[in-house]
Amino acid sequence: MKALKTLPLLIAGSLASPWVSASDDAFGRLFHTPAERQRLDQPRVEAHPAPVVTETIETHPVRLDGIVQRNGGVTAVWVDGKAVERNRAVASADGRSATVSLPDGRQMLLLVGESVQPDGAR
Repeated sequence: MKALKTLPLLIAGSLASPWVSASDDAFGRLFHTPAERQRLDQPRVEAHPAPVVTETIETHPVRLDGIVQRNGGVTAVWVDGKAVERNRAVASADGRSATVSLPDGRQMLLLVGESVQPDGAR
């Protein structure tokens, strides 16, 4: 008896389902064509141009941490906590200072433990 009461509901639901799924694609859209959407978005895009991004280069002081001289070997120079190649820093003969290349290409003589700002201020 109960099955007979629910049978019309099942039939009505199965008949209505093709129309519901067919209309799901456009449901919720105000403008259906991409051309219409682009035409309406264009004034909004032109009114708010993209912000200009300026690149800032972070500068930090250059510090001569140390010089290691080996007997008859290569001299290692430590700048900013890292051993650097010979083309970036050259140690003096006494081992107390080195000529260090700054990020802008200038070279400066620094004592061990001394630091310098990229603009040359000590």
